[in-house]
Amino acid sequence: MSVPSSRGAYNPKSAEAKSLRDALFDAAGEMRMIVAVAAFRALSDMSAFDAQIDTRRLDSTLVACAGDAFAAPAVRAMAVQLCGERRVKSARPALERILTSPDSPEILRRGASRALAFLR
Repeated sequence: MSVPSSRGAYNPKSAEAKSLRDALFDAAGEMRMIVAVAAFRALSDMSAFDAQIDTRRLDSTLVACAGDAFAAPAVRAMAVQLCGERRVKSARPALERILTSPDSPEILRRGASRALAFLR
């Protein structure tokens, strides 16, 4: 199945689509670089129409990033948000740690609180 767009059709089974998915997962692994924010968002959005997206891998990467105090703040905030949007139940411990840690920035605590609301 191809997904039409203004730039042509996206065929999840094509070599180009596989290459794109691989590049996005590589970028998502760069949790200390802002490019991971766009990669996380793209992979999450694409998973709605591309069954070739490894959603378990995506979710585990999001959970790892949400719990990684050394990840770039914007990347971590996106991971927290997507854990909530995607209802990643395995993120609960990381999100709860964010809420209880006095070192967590306020924006991250607010995001964790919203994400946990999705998991209830």
